[in-house]
Amino acid sequence: MTDAVITQGESLHEVAEITVIHEVTRGAASGSGWNLISAGVLSEGQPLALRYGIAARSKIWHGYITAVSVRGDEIPQTSLRTVQVPVVYTCVGPTRPMQSQANRLWSSTTASFVARKLARGTGLRPQVQRSSRLFGTIPQQAKSDFALLRDLADEVGYRLTTHGTTLAFTHPLVSLREADEERPSFRLAKDATDTVKTWESTAGQLDPLGGRHTRREGYSFNINTGALVRHVAAGTQDSVITQYSTGRPFTSQAEAVEILNAEARRDALWVHATATVVGDARVRTGTELEMTGGALGPDDPGLWMVRSATHRISVVPDQPAAGRYWLDVTLGRNRIGGLDLISKDEVVDTIQDGTALIDGRWCAQHIGRA
Repeated sequence: MTDAVITQGESLHEVAEITVIHEVTRGAASGSGWNLISAGVLSEGQPLALRYGIAARSKIWHGYITAVSVRGDEIPQTSLRTVQVPVVYTCVGPTRPMQSQANRLWSSTTASFVARKLARGTGLRPQVQRSSRLFGTIPQQAKSDFALLRDLADEVGYRLTTHGTTLAFTHPLVSLREADEERPSFRLAKDATDTVKTWESTAGQLDPLGGRHTRREGYSFNINTGALVRHVAAGTQDSVITQYSTGRPFTSQAEAVEILNAEARRDALWVHATATVVGDARVRTGTELEMTGGALGPDDPGLWMVRSATHRISVVPDQPAAGRYWLDVTLGRNRIGGLDLISKDEVVDTIQDGTALIDGRWCAQHIGRA
């Protein structure tokens, strides 16, 4: 392998693009092309595992090959019988089976029930926080399971994240870091100890990068008194700008509270930052990291939630020291100067982690009780 780019983000499948050098021979007949089959080039649909990172901090990425690209323009057209050919494998994580569309009607249920049911049905470990809003019906018309969960997460203000054979459906402030995982830390001090290459943070209640932080207000109609009742989403009372949730009153007080709070959760991480740091395989969407160093802004040090991560790895064969591993991250906070984390153990059932290959398919070793 010479290069790998692993991309993770909210409401996204994990994707990896891996470049591998294969030694290829030309066929014996005149005019024959390169014999890719004998060179061990992998085919679409095959499961793949890639270990990346440094020593004890390394992780294993699991997925399936979805496309194979032979860089033919990089093959030297000479009389040599053997050459080294770069082949790029595009891979999708264990949520790949959730791309198939389906027609279903979910009745009298919650978004969290649907998330738990679909995760287990795909062989994934669910990390699902209970949601309280009860839907009369949820139509799934020619829509994939993953697209349905993405839309439901947006509807109830939850965050949909995937990591290997784990699917999480939680409040955006819930930390998905496992109990035995150390919290990554990065430093920007403009000296030899730096592990941060670039840093940029933005804090503004009306800045759209992280989501607008406004006073969410709405009204419900009281059928007994005929009066309109005003409701304000929890945690938004002190915002300077007011934003109405809908142009018409809600049908009930419960509906108003549920929808307003969902909108507030959706934009919870309204303080925004981007950075390029020294690669660390422990960093992934839905976990927190720590920023330190005197070269940061006055409100920037401390914990940040990871909203997306792109691991960019370059390897030089036979020269390990010449390799490079950089990590691009998008980060968020729910207030200027800090992050109010919610412990995963408080809202998500504990299910042991683990991945196994069963009949050519990556599955979680534990999916919890039905």
